[in-house]
Amino acid sequence: MEKATFETLLQLLQPHLPTRTVSLEKKVLSHLWFLGNKESFRSVADRFNLSKGTLHATFFEVCEALKLVRPQIIYWPNRNEQARIVEGFLNRTGFPGVVGCIDGSYIPIPGPSEHRADYICRKGFPCIQLQAVCDHQLRFMDILTGWPGSVHDARVFRNSPLKQVLENGRLEEEFHLLGDSAYSLTTYMMVPFRDNGHLSEEEANFNGRHSSTRVVIESIWASKSQI
Repeated sequence: MEKATFETLLQLLQPHLPTRTVSLEKKVLSHLWFLGNKESFRSVADRFNLSKGTLHATFFEVCEALKLVRPQIIYWPNRNEQARIVEGFLNRTGFPGVVGCIDGSYIPIPGPSEHRADYICRKGFPCIQLQAVCDHQLRFMDILTGWPGSVHDARVFRNSPLKQVLENGRLEEEFHLLGDSAYSLTTYMMVPFRDNGHLSEEEANFNGRHSSTRVVIESIWASKSQI
């Protein structure tokens, strides 16, 4: 995270986080470190010179504060912002009209004792689904999580508030999202041609350009898997 981004986050969180015993900076830094590294509460507490109980308490304080400021960070772009994003994608890959890229990912969990099979994803471990849309700068514009891991990406999207946003005209007619073959082709969702081994040159070229544009959301998942 860049220093300027961190300072902006501190400014947003400050009104919602008490700092009587632990500084704002330490609360947020320890929170981010715990989220970004495979360390126990005890290990992170030692790293930041906190007791395990204090870290546990401040972690959930920051979680609640982040919920309050989320609408200021992750939000659906207005018409002017959409035009800026479209221009950014066009300059990057030459694919016109792209206002965002959508994909699903998995958040591993221990797995509940009841209905455990519902949470087993196609990769064989228990998880919940995460659906996200990002722009050309890898900024999240929409997120949805909570569906069991066995649920298909298309079903998650069909039941998401985002689908209602798109169907209610929150995109210009010539703008669209890019999704992989898990999604259905619509006026607001461009997907690749299904490769049955007989794609025309134009179709193969379209798929290549589509993939090189959609790579932004794939790169987010790749970086998450390395945490």
